[in-house]
Amino acid sequence: MVLLGERVADAQHEYLEPRHVPPACLAILETDPEHIDALHQLGVVQYQLGALDIALVRRALARDSERAHIHNSEGLVLGELGQREDAVCAFERAIELEPAFLEAKMSLAGLFFDGGDFERAVALYRDVVEQSPSLASAHDKLGIAPALSDEGEEALAAVERTIEVDATSVDAYFNKGNLCRAKARDPPQHGAPGTRQLP
Repeated sequence: MVLLGERVADAQHEYLEPRHVPPACLAILETDPEHIDALHQLGVVQYQLGALDIALVRRALARDSERAHIHNSEGLVLGELGQREDAVCAFERAIELEPAFLEAKMSLAGLFFDGGDFERAVALYRDVVEQSPSLASAHDKLGIAPALSDEGEEALAAVERTIEVDATSVDAYFNKGNLCRAKARDPPQHGAPGTRQLP
């Protein structure tokens, strides 16, 4: 990394305004261009600014591949780059290194959810809810995923739990409305109370 006037350039010539780069990070990289935490921090800043480049995070991992939070960052960038399978591997590695890593579990569940793998998404969301019962976003997703996989009662219970945890969650009320409407449209079961059987 070198300083170029009012900009900062890494080895791949990606530029960031200095106001976006933590000063301590720059100071560290000036003395140690391969400092793991500083490389990771700069990679995270790039990601947050929309510069989807995995190079800095990978440089940090090349120095120490046993840091769960860096694998999590790798998964986030790879997911945004559309490299789903590599992102899944990165999140799984983060969870392997740190089994209680909620952010990695939520990100991995999100990848499964977005890819239509609701069974694996639900399993991870259940794990997150068990580990952190007050995490409303996990309850909310747990309310949506089962509905998409035909487990409507569980979905409705999860959305109601989201509302208990966070009564201001607009998404939860929206999802509850959709689930209730979908449930009202379900055809009655043959022979269920209140239904007429055709001759």
